[in-house]
Amino acid sequence: MTYLKRENPEALAWFYCSESSQSQKSAEENMIRNSVKRKAALATSIALATMILGVGASSASVITYNVNQFFGGGSVVGTLTTNGNLGTINYFDITSFSLQLNGIGSSFHIASTDPTGVIWGGGADITASLQNLKFNFSASDNGFLVFQDGFSSGNHYYCLAASSGACLQGQSNVPDHYIDASAVIVPTSGQQIFATAAVPEPATWGLMLLGFSALGFAGYRRRAMTGSSAPRSA
Repeated sequence: MTYLKRENPEALAWFYCSESSQSQKSAEENMIRNSVKRKAALATSIALATMILGVGASSASVITYNVNQFFGGGSVVGTLTTNGNLGTINYFDITSFSLQLNGIGSSFHIASTDPTGVIWGGGADITASLQNLKFNFSASDNGFLVFQDGFSSGNHYYCLAASSGACLQGQSNVPDHYIDASAVIVPTSGQQIFATAAVPEPATWGLMLLGFSALGFAGYRRRAMTGSSAPRSA
């Protein structure tokens, strides 16, 4: 504790003035630091929201999957698009398809854009994730999923079935008619992947990079502003 002599009023006045000035300076520095923190937090929140909403908008609306199935000497290659629902889905959650059916000595292309292109099915054996689509060939609900040109015509289809009914159990690749020599039908069991998620579109990558760039800039700005507002010795 500092004692000042009564007979020195000028020294006493200087002491109180200096004390008040130091307190005011500390308060101003605290205000600056708090302002920097608030601005940095706001910038970070905006960056995260941009990244999350951007990716979410792309994945929640539609998801495109690639089909590359090779079995029994034939193949089914193409793409499927869903409405973005995840978990157990139904055939009507698959909104479009484009598939090349390559059988034994014969090929045929089917698509939802064809006048007679159709998706139909039954049961609850399809599972969707952000990574892939699976079908449970061992389910007991007689479920099936058919991509076809010409509803229930027996021609031009790719079918996944847990039991024989709408089509034979397993995977059916039928570029012509199902009794034709070109047809490939292979019994299948268990839960199998039949489509995998496509690489994100350039727009999706752009939104993700924008979000990460904003986060980096927010961190740089925070460090720069904190350094400029650090207390300086008199």
